[in-house]
Amino acid sequence: MKKVIFVLAVLVMSAQQLAAQLLINEKRHFVSTNLGISNPTGAYADKSAANDDAGLAKTGISGFVEAAYYIKPFFGIGGTIGSFSNKVDKSALQDQLTSELKASGFNGTYSINSSGWANVYVMVGPYFSLPLKKVTLDFKIVGGGMTSIAPVVNESYTPYSNPYATTTIKTEVAVGGGFSYGMGLSLRYHFKPRWALRLNADYISSQVSIDQTLDTETSSGTTSTTNTIHQSISTLNIGVGVAFQFIKK
Repeated sequence: MKKVIFVLAVLVMSAQQLAAQLLINEKRHFVSTNLGISNPTGAYADKSAANDDAGLAKTGISGFVEAAYYIKPFFGIGGTIGSFSNKVDKSALQDQLTSELKASGFNGTYSINSSGWANVYVMVGPYFSLPLKKVTLDFKIVGGGMTSIAPVVNESYTPYSNPYATTTIKTEVAVGGGFSYGMGLSLRYHFKPRWALRLNADYISSQVSIDQTLDTETSSGTTSTTNTIHQSISTLNIGVGVAFQFIKK
């Protein structure tokens, strides 16, 4: 019982200290820019040769510009424009191709290389904040759209039975998009009245559809086919930036 009373007392004191620091009449509208790393998750990060939906994405870079206008000290509306890019894991891509060729009974030499994923998004939504004297904690739930550029892949195959019968397949640059949503948590440390250092962690997800054309070149000529890629893209972006604050009472 004494332990329970002690814990409750600590919680009450902590709540009182927090309340004393709350700036309930101050609206900290802000504009910020952030840079960081992009950590792929889910199918986007999957590198399994057995998964046709694997994005094979590696850790990359991210950046965004964000702004929020506060209707109340604890509630506002904001938006973000950002991008992130992720290279394709070449060893996983090689394993995937090897698996496909073995299944088809191909016997020969082959090579493959690829560019990476590039994604741009625009999202808006509500922002919830806890304004304190030295820091502001921000939480957001946003939705909007994402545009993605699929990796350009080059493949070549030469069968042992005919070393002059090389087949080359190249995917053309393909752009598509889809609905995106995100959640984010950030901390603004106010080192000046109108300036803050900002730390952020943002989860972003989208299901994009991309029509991609494959050009197949053989000794007989070149043929083109178009396939639709349905790729799940999700990432946890962690970064740091600077925010300029428009403080209003």
